[in-house]
Amino acid sequence: MEGTERSAERPTRVGIVGTGLMAGAHASALRRLPGVVVTAVAGSSPGASAAFAAKHALPLALGHWRELVGHEQVDVVHNCTPTGIHTEVNLATIAAGRHLLCEKPLATSSVDAAKVVDAARASGLVTGVAFNYRSYSAVRYLRSLLASGELGPVHQVHGGYLQDWLSLPSDWNWRLDADLGGPSTVMADIGSHWFDLVEYVVGDEVATVCADLGTVHPVRHPALGGSSAVRRAAGEVLAGVLARTAGGIQVSSAFSQVSPGSKNRLHIQVDAAQASLSWNQEVPNQLHIGRRERPSELWERGPVTANPALLALPPGHPEGWIDALTSLCSDFHASVSGGVPTHPSLADGLRAVAITEAVLASHAERAWMRVEPTQLAGRVRR
Repeated sequence: MEGTERSAERPTRVGIVGTGLMAGAHASALRRLPGVVVTAVAGSSPGASAAFAAKHALPLALGHWRELVGHEQVDVVHNCTPTGIHTEVNLATIAAGRHLLCEKPLATSSVDAAKVVDAARASGLVTGVAFNYRSYSAVRYLRSLLASGELGPVHQVHGGYLQDWLSLPSDWNWRLDADLGGPSTVMADIGSHWFDLVEYVVGDEVATVCADLGTVHPVRHPALGGSSAVRRAAGEVLAGVLARTAGGIQVSSAFSQVSPGSKNRLHIQVDAAQASLSWNQEVPNQLHIGRRERPSELWERGPVTANPALLALPPGHPEGWIDALTSLCSDFHASVSGGVPTHPSLADGLRAVAITEAVLASHAERAWMRVEPTQLAGRVRR
């Protein structure tokens, strides 16, 4: 890793690939971390890089991501590009000897995701994927309650993730383009977050799925460059998915990016023998604990009702989406500095891609499908 060896006298230097929504969020989160500085950005064009660098006060605006991943002023790469180029950027980053945090989904197929996982394992670098919803204090507390065993075995998980930003026929985004987003829209974008959360909190892997998908607007009329162009939307924008974990837990879920009024409603309820635990990302500081034999509880993050080690902010200060992302970045960069890894791994990213592939294959074949990384990739291409 020539040029990237970190000393105690200087911070970890981060380069961000991408200039969109998530790139800006990563830049804001990293600014809050001690011992970390964002030194460079590379976007889709020199102009995009320059504008992003100016907005976030970054010293280096580079013309191409290949220049960034090998730059002497970069120790760690945060990959915030469209999914279609994740694999290329990730493999080049690892080959250049830079640590890597990639936005989800990790790749457009489990075959490509597995290539990245294998390369990372052989490199010895710190790598991870940005499943930031794990990092909310309420989610970590939910997980700790289930792991303690005091609530008994889990028998069902239900919920989903609802948005509305693709509900109009004039709405367009790169995620609807097969070349940029891959073979899935709603499952790759937000379904991956929800299923990762399920596996994280219950400590069990999704083994089989049965899915029904919908498109709604197969032909869209977005205003692009001042003209009304017609574009075919290749991916699904709503999904209903049943699943079973390896341990027999029943899972039911609904996903949509065409639900008017739902902005970012990720919700999950876990039903165990002694209580149900319910969390809604739009009310992130509360966890509803339902019981039969005594009144239900409304947990709120604070030193009395949660492990203080889980709290990124003092009690009474609402924890939001950017705080969860900051916590994830903090965990990741603690690993870069030699700490024990606690952040989501690239293997977690591979599992999410495999679940998406199983969902798409299930819909296409109208049958239950096993989640088998690298086995279904060829059956779900557009």
